[in-house]
Amino acid sequence: MGIARLLVVGLAIIVVLALIVVGVLSLIGSLKSDKQVPAPPGSQRTSQPQTGRPVPSTVWVEVNGKARSPGRPGERQSFTVTRDQAR
Repeated sequence: MGIARLLVVGLAIIVVLALIVVGVLSLIGSLKSDKQVPAPPGSQRTSQPQTGRPVPSTVWVEVNGKARSPGRPGERQSFTVTRDQAR
């Protein structure tokens, strides 16, 4: 019974080591891949909205009818926005 246990433990250790080696080789192979894999469909964002109108690169914000000064880089603010079609 003692030799059988040693064989089972030895076999379990060999299997675990083999799985580790296969995992490391797979990781190295995926990191060395030179080909680009395309993104799955539906995950790409378009620069045009669904209406077909171009998205403005600059946003004009007015607070109480006066132009809001630009904030510092990285500044976060929340406010309600309405679109004025006259501009």
